[in-house]
Amino acid sequence: MALAVREPGRKLRPASRHLARQRATRVTWTKNGGRYSAALTPLVAPPCEDLMLAPSDTVAVLSIARQDFLSFDSSATCGDVVARFSDAAHKDDVNFACLKQSDGRFLGLVNLRDCLAEAATRPAREMMIDDVTPLTEDTTAEDAARKVLRTRVHCLPVLDKAGRIRGLLPDQAAYQFMFDMADEDAAKMAGIVGVAHDHDNYMNLTIWQDYRRRIPWIFGLAVAGLAAGLVVHAYESALDVLVILALYMPMIADTGGNVGTQSASLITRAISFGSITTLDAGRVLWRELRVALLVAATLFVFTYLKVYFLSNGAEIPMGLGLNDIGIAIGVAITVQVVSATLIGAVLPVVSVALRQDPAVVSGPALTTIVDLTGLLIYFSVTTRLLGIELAPA
Repeated sequence: MALAVREPGRKLRPASRHLARQRATRVTWTKNGGRYSAALTPLVAPPCEDLMLAPSDTVAVLSIARQDFLSFDSSATCGDVVARFSDAAHKDDVNFACLKQSDGRFLGLVNLRDCLAEAATRPAREMMIDDVTPLTEDTTAEDAARKVLRTRVHCLPVLDKAGRIRGLLPDQAAYQFMFDMADEDAAKMAGIVGVAHDHDNYMNLTIWQDYRRRIPWIFGLAVAGLAAGLVVHAYESALDVLVILALYMPMIADTGGNVGTQSASLITRAISFGSITTLDAGRVLWRELRVALLVAATLFVFTYLKVYFLSNGAEIPMGLGLNDIGIAIGVAITVQVVSATLIGAVLPVVSVALRQDPAVVSGPALTTIVDLTGLLIYFSVTTRLLGIELAPA
């Protein structure tokens, strides 16, 4: 059997001269006087949208793995592999096949490209990739996708408890699953529930459907936001004495929300990709604390300079100066940055420990918590450092 490849707009050429260049799009061979041809798909498998299910930590790996894979007995030759790949039913399949023992247990993977470059009579087992760590059928899709991406393999076999082959998970399916999961997490962090996992077009949703998936978190957090109003009301007398404090309330709220959301997003992403687990909670907090202190020191200097140089027209009671006020507000924002950063780091880790989705608590809920604690920190620190007496309730 002679093998040749056809490149776009070119004549047939010997396969061995061009396979290494990864440019071939079709393979043609002759056998017993006949001429055969088959499409040569890219090394990376195409997306498996029909096998994609909603991202979830309970989805089994077989839900995203290909189950229409090719498998051969250990006695198969390279010619057998090439001939089977020419079948129209498998033209769009991945370029890997499984070798199995006589009892059906997995032996290794065979790459079509390797078989094309060898004699048809050469045993496929000699071309086998045997250093493969297979997945088990009880592995979750999330864990399986992480393993495929972490090990940078083109595909991994899925085996049952007896070691028999149940499916192949290509890297493209793993990428698609992780993309869907990230899409779901982003929606949860935005306070949107009931996200469609089949990527429904935004304009295809009715107004009522859009309303229903947005209103639960928005309404709940609006009710929770009443607590922030109560805090401001409790310190109303301090604002009457020193109006300049009101000017920096938005800065406190925005800064706390930004650093808290940033920290939570980084931790949630690290958890999603398996970089950290709940056992790393201590190391995560220690790392976030050191980063928070550096960020806080930078913002302290910025806040102090802003108060000192840009607040000359503010009304200041006797006995106080812009230097004192700048230091007080700077200390408050320092404490707020450290607090918000640690809260943003703790919530995702705690939610995972409680078997909850970290994306849910890392969005609007985090913002509300940080806003509330930020106001408490701001007024507590500034009134104490500036010696402002609060009027009795």
